[in-house]
Amino acid sequence: MNILFCLAREEDTELAISIQNEAFFDDFKRYGFCSSYDRDFEQMKWIIKHNEKRSSSICYYDYLILENDMPVGNMILKDRGNGEYHLSSLCIITSHRSKGIGSKALQFIESEFKDCKVISVETPADKDENIFFYWKNGFQVIELISSHGISCALLEKKLK
Repeated sequence: MNILFCLAREEDTELAISIQNEAFFDDFKRYGFCSSYDRDFEQMKWIIKHNEKRSSSICYYDYLILENDMPVGNMILKDRGNGEYHLSSLCIITSHRSKGIGSKALQFIESEFKDCKVISVETPADKDENIFFYWKNGFQVIELISSHGISCALLEKKLK
């Protein structure tokens, strides 16, 4: 299994949206809202345009995740500065889950972003499989928060 992480380009906007829609459809059905589901084309294009570019302290990294050259996931990482990164979205299409791809994505962040001191992520508090996934990858629940009326867990992993 060959996993690659490629920065998305503007021409990948529709592909990134379709991957997120497939991966997050069940969350949308379950909660009635998912910020990464049915993302607006212009919004996604804006995120991709800010790949690796600091603009008024905004810098995103939107990666397509490829398995054997086939797009199977998407990861959006926001650089908050001072070595703090927020994982805005990490999704793997259903047919490719439980193969270690998500764990490889987290390892990629740690190896690629040498200044990284903290990675944070939010996930619905009642999604045990997500909480377990992040826990087994070294994250801890920091607090429970409400996001769009959904009880979410804020998790962090401290490095260095």
